[in-house]
Amino acid sequence: MNLSCITYSLFAASFFFINTSAQASGKVKTVAGVYDFILNFDTQDATNAIGTEIDKTWQVGAIPTGQWFIRCTSLDKPGSQGIPNLYSAGFITPLVHTTGNWYRLDDHWDVSVKVYIAGKVMKYIPVPFDAVSNQSQNTYTQCRSLGDNYVRTSTLGTGKQGIFSLKLKKKIVNGYSFISSPIIYVAGATAASDIDIKDPFARVIIDSFAINLPEKCEINAGQSIDIDFGNVATTKLDGNHYRENKTLTVSCSGGEFDSGLDAVSAKFMGTASPFSSDYFSSTHNGIGIVLKDEAGNAIKPQAEKKINIVSGKGSLPVSFAPVAQSRSIDAGEFTASIIVKLLLE
Repeated sequence: MNLSCITYSLFAASFFFINTSAQASGKVKTVAGVYDFILNFDTQDATNAIGTEIDKTWQVGAIPTGQWFIRCTSLDKPGSQGIPNLYSAGFITPLVHTTGNWYRLDDHWDVSVKVYIAGKVMKYIPVPFDAVSNQSQNTYTQCRSLGDNYVRTSTLGTGKQGIFSLKLKKKIVNGYSFISSPIIYVAGATAASDIDIKDPFARVIIDSFAINLPEKCEINAGQSIDIDFGNVATTKLDGNHYRENKTLTVSCSGGEFDSGLDAVSAKFMGTASPFSSDYFSSTHNGIGIVLKDEAGNAIKPQAEKKINIVSGKGSLPVSFAPVAQSRSIDAGEFTASIIVKLLLE
């Protein structure tokens, strides 16, 4: 009798284990393929101080009933019970981690994003995160065939809320414009092994918005500098012939300039030529542009030069000249462009 009782207990435990593992699993998907949470932030004023933080919160509509489903990757068995959805989120363009929950966005800003997890969690989770459960016993998936789409009759709230934060790490002139861009993905499944970050069900897209800062500067009264080298001989493109001298004028006001800030840096932005990193590229692969300061020192692509500011005014004499990779390059027209960006000291 004792032996029989023990055998029955082991059998019952085994039977119970099989039933709880019979819940079907699958990926969270949407009818749209990838559902876009589009965020529209208002223009914001901010101080131009290192460490300044700007928080932008969002709350948009959840993914509606019938617009999302579970794509079945395993099948149900009788007696299946509901299980939670698991979610992962990350930056669409990989960002370098700096400190805490902050990641490098560009030269001036670090970014931190937190995404709302719905269900029973109802909290903001810092991105990136992996396989975070919503701790909700959802209705079981009712998967009868692999690849079936089991349409859900509830809304999907994960991703509809969040916090987008920026932290200033380098002062900037003339404010900042964030260009519309998808910034994070959200992927989900009922099993961690089914979550595929390359197959998200939603993206968070931040529409363009501006951050106004008090310091304002203008280069050459807002006018571009146009240079026409005219007809040139390929045998004289040595960086010395056909040189054009110009002066960059700068006018600054507001914020720290009103308090006596006496210098800015001009950053010369452009692509290096394919034959030398000392020169700016042109539309002709064999021709570059050499840029020099008043003392004849070369200014390379991405280099910075200090401009002293007196009573809100400053200037920087520079020169431009074409230079060839060799004396035997093919003849033809060429153009080049250099962007000058002002930075606060």
